[in-house]
Amino acid sequence: MLLAFLVAGASGSHSTMTAGDMAINTEFIGTGGGSGETAENVLYGVSGQPMTTGTSETSEYSLGSGFMFTLTGVTIETTGAPTMEWVKMNGFLFKSGDIISANSSVRVKLIDEQGVSTIELTVDSSAPVLFNLILGSTTEGQWEGKVSIQGPGMHTLQFYTQDSAGNGRYYNYLARIMGGAVQMIGRTYNYPNPFSPMSGGSTTIQYTLSSDATITIMIYDITGHEIKRMKFGSGSQGGRGGTNQAAWDGKTLGGGFAGNGIYLYKIISGNNVIGSGQVGVFDQ
Repeated sequence: MLLAFLVAGASGSHSTMTAGDMAINTEFIGTGGGSGETAENVLYGVSGQPMTTGTSETSEYSLGSGFMFTLTGVTIETTGAPTMEWVKMNGFLFKSGDIISANSSVRVKLIDEQGVSTIELTVDSSAPVLFNLILGSTTEGQWEGKVSIQGPGMHTLQFYTQDSAGNGRYYNYLARIMGGAVQMIGRTYNYPNPFSPMSGGSTTIQYTLSSDATITIMIYDITGHEIKRMKFGSGSQGGRGGTNQAAWDGKTLGGGFAGNGIYLYKIISGNNVIGSGQVGVFDQ
């Protein structure tokens, strides 16, 4: 990790150094007595506790990234590369190994006190895609880009971030693209359950698909009559590989509100029911 140094009360130049044990030249830590003078120095952390000792001749200390140290009146601040707080795919938190759509919107949150200057994403060995700042600031903001992945299997997503001081870092994730007929991954559920549509409430049906597909959600009363149908195109929200959400506001095909009771829903791809569940309506 590259480090940036802020120095007060010292003169002279210094070269770029890395975290861990490092040598700081005599000019850099000199106390004004000249580079030929040997002086005992103590390195303190922000807590005021001595971390290690040395001299202006040996000048070897262990500096941890992200902390402030004082060395014989010279302040040295070590600053790391941007920190990635989270990654989202199509609005949902993403962790390495998750299933995603072949074409997805990617959003990341980055923090860096120097200000983020660059973030780019490389998929396998493809050309990198640059991200744009959409919310917040360069010191703490959200950046967005697009990812396009060809072919089923596991793919490597490599994010590269760099701040305005030139400190860079790589973040690596794996993403899975599924092939074949679409399948439901894991269980389907909805929340809140029950809900109160006449009070302005709605329920959200959440499910995970193995791949992009056109999806129809059909809702039935307990007698088996269809009261609502919702359709989602392949690759759109509701029909993407990965996590999807579909909201039902309690309205029926006729435009009125569903009455109190238990309703069944089916998630359908083509002629196949790939998921199902039930939801309660309760209006006082």
